[in-house]
Amino acid sequence: MKKLPSSYLEPKIFDNKYIVKEQLSSGSFGVVYLAIHKVTREEVAVKLEKGQQETLDREVYLLTKLQGINGITKLFWFGREQCYNVMIIEILGKDLGFYGKTYKQLTLKTGLQLLEQLITIFNQVHQRGIVHRDLKPENIMMGKINTSQAFLVDFGVSKQIYDKGKHIPFRDKKSFIGTARYASIAAHKGFEIGRKDDLESLMYVIIYLILGQRNQLIEENCLGKTYRIQVTKIGLLLQENLKWLHQFNHYVKSYLPHLLNIQIILRDQNMKTNQIMNYQKR
Repeated sequence: MKKLPSSYLEPKIFDNKYIVKEQLSSGSFGVVYLAIHKVTREEVAVKLEKGQQETLDREVYLLTKLQGINGITKLFWFGREQCYNVMIIEILGKDLGFYGKTYKQLTLKTGLQLLEQLITIFNQVHQRGIVHRDLKPENIMMGKINTSQAFLVDFGVSKQIYDKGKHIPFRDKKSFIGTARYASIAAHKGFEIGRKDDLESLMYVIIYLILGQRNQLIEENCLGKTYRIQVTKIGLLLQENLKWLHQFNHYVKSYLPHLLNIQIILRDQNMKTNQIMNYQKR
């Protein structure tokens, strides 16, 4: 068993029933530990946040609103103990970042299966008025028991898009939120992030994982290159090598018509060469 920091008080137990065993991960917003129920011996994940930060409070509030969705972790308990904000949730398996590093790239079939699952999850999350705002491979995890089920995790920077029953207004000059490699064009421009941006980020994640060693095309987005041109190049590569755009079109068009604004990803395979060159020169 891994040793816990000396700052933790004895006993290492929360809600008088969950015994902490070892650290699973850590980040800027908190630390996640593996714990077991002292009676049932069921494994759970314990997320801790020290101090007076509100990140975990926000995540608990949003997770409460999302309970019951297949692909959202179950929330068992939340409270404050031993100077920590504590959230106890369902234990999950590995994240897509792990699989990407382990297998270098995902197969086309696996990418499509993940895409279909995650669009369904996002559909339900968005219907409940919440946008994730920080989609990346590390925030998509597979189930512990059902390893073929994808889960959307980490709602620490997520946001409700409705205020008193009304959709929040468009705003610009916003601080950047998310992960640069997968963030939408609008996010990079400082616009208010909405539902379409979650799905645009989802496509960048899936493309990144499928391309594997060829993902340097997406990496260039973080180096000050013209973002739209890089998306065009990725789209062309997919059109030339992956014969699944029509199936992808079906998924996306059935979800949000305004995603047609992501033109290069949804462009038909019979696009003429001169149209592509004109688009790249903009």
